[in-house]
Amino acid sequence: MGKKNFHTNIMLDLECAAINVYNPAIIEIAAIFFDPHTGEELDYFTTPVNLESSEKHGLVVQKDTVEIWLPKNIPETLQISKTTSITLPEALQKFSDFIANSHKATNKELMDRFCHEDSQVMIWGNGSASDNVWIDSAYTACNMTRPWKHYNNTCVRTFVKQCAFMTGRDFSREIGRRGAHHVALEDCKHQILYLVKARNHLMPRPQPVKRQLPTPEFSFSGKEGDNDFKNPAAKRVNHERE
Repeated sequence: MGKKNFHTNIMLDLECAAINVYNPAIIEIAAIFFDPHTGEELDYFTTPVNLESSEKHGLVVQKDTVEIWLPKNIPETLQISKTTSITLPEALQKFSDFIANSHKATNKELMDRFCHEDSQVMIWGNGSASDNVWIDSAYTACNMTRPWKHYNNTCVRTFVKQCAFMTGRDFSREIGRRGAHHVALEDCKHQILYLVKARNHLMPRPQPVKRQLPTPEFSFSGKEGDNDFKNPAAKRVNHERE
């Protein structure tokens, strides 16, 4: 059976005002702190981001996305982004605080278990060039420090695709959709469902322990060559002869 994952695993999803760029304007951030073994949601975070603030910090707004795609697919999210007072730096700070609190909870659990594991923040995004890259560009644009190591950026899509190549099962297609598409928090929940399914499918199954009963001649522990220990019956006979 695999080793327990004691890292702070956080699923991230963003809604943005541009596509196919590394630095799109962010209009919504959502994240869920979760247990990768069970899929249990331990805490969640969501916030709108003011669209104008994202644009003022140099993030990209594409006309077609703002005028066609967003109004058609998530008009409420777009409208909230236009009216909210939460600026991009404020939203990122709230997200950083959420990560810090989640990591603190992980470390407390480790202390309660008397474990000495090296726990780190792991950020899961759906696409190697998507959410993790986008939010990193936002932290950079705001001159803020990203609260996790770059090598702990982790991709749901890559993991699940590799599982499909190895096993023939694509859990992203097997798991029925729950919740609305392109609502950041609902996307996080759905991604956790099929990630955990794929992960557990790849985990080695615990093997039954084969226990072999000792034979009578080796029932006693003794030095090799000691006939009394090897053969209790012989020991009994010797006592009877004395």
